Amino acid sequence: THDFGTQALKRLDYVYAGVSSTGALLIRVGDGVNAYSYKARRSDDHLRVQRFDVGRGIRTNYFTFDLTSEADAFELDSVTFRVLPTTRRI
Repeated sequence: THDFGTQALKRLDYVYAGVSSTGALLIRVGDGVNAYSYKARRSDDHLRVQRFDVGRGIRTNYFTFDLTSEADAFELDSVTFRVLPTTRRI
């Protein structure tokens, strides 16, 4: 569970992952009540940055994340989240 340093309401714009995988990558984003899965724009068996376009309707104080692959395994180097704060606190 991540609050990204603030308890204010926020939303995710994009998630970037430095990863290699032979199968499609999926990220599951949860808001504490619901969870939504998003597919990476592409997959590559070499270590590359992949982008996940996250739905813009998810606004919460705390996010949860699961990264999976349709292949048996993947190699993860980094994950970067583009978080956009809202003006509302609750």
